[in-house]
Amino acid sequence: MKRYFKFIISTILNYKFYAIPIVFYEIYFNLIFDRKLNKFKYFNDKYLSDSIPCSYYLLKKINNFIRKNQIKYVCDIGSGYGKILYFIGNVSETYIDGIELEKSVFDESKKLENNKIKVYNKDIFSFRFDNKNYDLLIFNDPLKKPEDLSKILKNINNLSYNFFLIFINLSFDKKNIVKELFEIIYKEEFSDTRNYMICKKK
Repeated sequence: MKRYFKFIISTILNYKFYAIPIVFYEIYFNLIFDRKLNKFKYFNDKYLSDSIPCSYYLLKKINNFIRKNQIKYVCDIGSGYGKILYFIGNVSETYIDGIELEKSVFDESKKLENNKIKVYNKDIFSFRFDNKNYDLLIFNDPLKKPEDLSKILKNINNLSYNFFLIFINLSFDKKNIVKELFEIIYKEEFSDTRNYMICKKK
């Protein structure tokens, strides 16, 4: 509970004016859906970002994008405890794969699997994205270092099929990497480190 309050305070400080609808949506989410989907995990890791769930406010935007663009297959890269997996698989009723390296977090999210949701305990750098034609890849900032994000995005950019990408809460350096590699078709800037971008291959 203390961690969740920390998240609420951080939301208010980072999202500024947008904090009101975001907090409202989170309260609504906790009343309607399983609160366990809002679990946090803070890693003492050089490479992996902390496991912070995507806000329900942004999940609604992702859902609208999926429906508008007739997205059939999604991949959540660094899927954490599975809030995005659950929502897209069960609410949007869209096929989604999750990739989660941290074993204890993976074991928890594995319980969400059904005919729409599949979770892999894999390193995203060795995951074979070319085995499936994903329509949408989601990055809720899973990597701490900009150079690691650059590495995975360059690999993904070499895929032979076309796809959309959604990025959530990237730092200034990471946003510049995205701009170099992909075409930004929509973005919202809430603060310096809180943002939402939809991109496609150039």
